[in-house]
Amino acid sequence: MYKGLITWFDVPTILGEYKVQVIREGKVLSEGSFNVVENPKDGNSQQSQGGITNSRPVDTYKKLTVDPRPMTFGDWPKDENKKSLDNIRKYFDPSEKISLDFDEPDTLKTDKLIIRLLRVRAKGEFHNWVRGWEQKVEPSYKGLMLTFHDPVWNGELEPGEYRVRIYRDLELMADETFNVVGGLKEASQKQKHLNLPNYVGVTFNKDQVKINVPEPLLFSFNKSDLKPQAQETLDEVALVLKQYSNAVVKVYGYTDSLGEEDYNLKLSQKRAATVESYLKSRGLQGVQFDTRGFGEMNPKESNDTIQGRQKNRRVEIIIDPR
Repeated sequence: MYKGLITWFDVPTILGEYKVQVIREGKVLSEGSFNVVENPKDGNSQQSQGGITNSRPVDTYKKLTVDPRPMTFGDWPKDENKKSLDNIRKYFDPSEKISLDFDEPDTLKTDKLIIRLLRVRAKGEFHNWVRGWEQKVEPSYKGLMLTFHDPVWNGELEPGEYRVRIYRDLELMADETFNVVGGLKEASQKQKHLNLPNYVGVTFNKDQVKINVPEPLLFSFNKSDLKPQAQETLDEVALVLKQYSNAVVKVYGYTDSLGEEDYNLKLSQKRAATVESYLKSRGLQGVQFDTRGFGEMNPKESNDTIQGRQKNRRVEIIIDPR
């Protein structure tokens, strides 16, 4: 019974001219264009070209370019008294529920937020719309934590990268991406019985599993022979590798930027070869190794600080199933 439509949509943050079309059963009912500009000449309401009215000043859209609050994704906490998510991460299996959490320095000052779930496309292309809804909140809240995707009710998300945006009116409050990876839940279950040290990082990226082992767990400073306690860590890594028969395993060594570049390159190569040699001795069958040293290349943190240099001295073991 409606005789028209009044709504709002995600305004792009990339400057330029955009066109909006309203389509019913393949027929364009109305269309219009608008511009997102850096410094509009005035703040008066403007009429777009065509049948769609731009009822807000163009300058209002600049609110979307402010730095949004950080947002985390993970599992809803099992402890009812806990005020943060469990198992915070950015990779999820299509069959998993996904929760989000973000904090606001001040109160929300609104009784509702607008949440948009988008599928990230190639650079320069528009994101694909997945879902959008209004979330009722208390104005006194200093953030938001909720389960926003349940595959039972919302359907499974296709593998790929997704973006969540949270708005208060036209202000972008939080903006962050996460990834959906097929088969990830099964791979995660395989890791639960492993006893890797806390400082060993295990991450999933598409079909790959990356194990990041910091230098202190394996080597003494400026050495390439394994510490005695390193064997325990690498034995656990070998258990992971045995679950991926016929995989290509990349063993990459890295150093910080202290010392001569050529020396660091050779040291990283020796360390990577030492790790490969030990893993092979654990009876791995069908695993093909790709072992390299990169020296100071690809630092994880700045080499200007002690903490940064410590993180850069590492061995990465990347499992690429075939």
